[in-house]
Amino acid sequence: MFVRWKARGTTRPPRWDGRALGNHAAYLVESARTGSHPRQRTVTYLGSISAHDRTIPWGREGFWRKLEPRLAALELPDAERARIVAALSATVPRPTPDELAAEGARVNAILAELRGM
Repeated sequence: MFVRWKARGTTRPPRWDGRALGNHAAYLVESARTGSHPRQRTVTYLGSISAHDRTIPWGREGFWRKLEPRLAALELPDAERARIVAALSATVPRPTPDELAAEGARVNAILAELRGM
């Protein structure tokens, strides 16, 4: 089994703030040979993340929080699970505690500035 990413774009122009639209969806797929042709069979949908959320720690954290129960439900062997998590981490890295703390501090500073207006 392996992870297959599908880019789901949009024909709409980018948002007013320049953020790209569209997202990437992760599927767990297995390869099977039918007759003389190899085919991919989707085992399960793992999750998706927007292009913008891939750039911010909280967006990546949300992706992983939703992904963990889906992986646990599959009851994969430890080696297989580790391989799948490594493949997912290559595209959507887990945020570090320092990244999350820095993002929290940045948001709190913005909120404090807005309250002072």
